[in-house]
Amino acid sequence: MHYISVEMASIQPYMFQPKRQTAPSKEKSDKGGSKQNADDPQRKTHTNWCLCGKCAIMPSAVECLCCREIPEISLMLEQSDIHCVTLHRRFAAVCLDADVLSSVVVLLHDIQASTLEQPISNRYGF
Repeated sequence: MHYISVEMASIQPYMFQPKRQTAPSKEKSDKGGSKQNADDPQRKTHTNWCLCGKCAIMPSAVECLCCREIPEISLMLEQSDIHCVTLHRRFAAVCLDADVLSSVVVLLHDIQASTLEQPISNRYGF
């Protein structure tokens, strides 16, 4: 005969699984795509803000961001002795591959607990 202790009887399935955090706020930090850029509509009219020489005007001011404006990327570029993140040896494999981008969209959806929209397909034809 099997006896179950009172402590064991109170354990519920999935009781010790981590709970999903709520989605982060839409306001981003200063690490990239910052609120500061969103407040500057002039970024959509010129590329004077570009420090690497390869940026293009994007549909929103938040997207008008140079790789050199992100401290972590700027430091990596200085260490690699290149002037733009698009010239990094891994850029094409990580940032331009359709399968990688699709996986990242699903991963971000999962991490942020947000709705799964198709932000990549509507702009780049993936």
